[in-house]
Amino acid sequence: MERIELIQKLMKEHTRSAAVTVSFLDKPRKYGMDNSLFMREVHFVVEIGPEGSPTMGELAQRLNVTQGAVTQMAIRLEKKGYVARAKDAGDKRVTTVSLTEKGRTLCAEHIAYDHSEFSYISRFLSQYSEEDLKRLIEYEALMGKLFLTRT
Repeated sequence: MERIELIQKLMKEHTRSAAVTVSFLDKPRKYGMDNSLFMREVHFVVEIGPEGSPTMGELAQRLNVTQGAVTQMAIRLEKKGYVARAKDAGDKRVTTVSLTEKGRTLCAEHIAYDHSEFSYISRFLSQYSEEDLKRLIEYEALMGKLFLTRT
């Protein structure tokens, strides 16, 4: 098979895999709480962390999204009772976000869930060595750069 054909096959598989991932992230789930949450919402909570109080700008950078997207997510999660937003005492233009007790519980539960999932994924990918996994990480980072330069 020629290199171009291999690249075409690789890109088709990458597109299929990305669609499956998006579908997985966009499916609401119950996390032992009273509200149904999307994976993106849960990851937002985990990114804040149990003792964290990042600014909206810091969260946007960490999550690689716009500050507007972070604000919308924070408002949604505040309404559900998982986060609290507050204006910075020294600079009223800056808003910080922290977890409520409900948010800290969700964060701890999801960190435990992630640990279990990562163990499963490790077994699922057992045919790959640590070196292979490092190459896959390099590949994913490179693909991210490729698509950023093509937009």
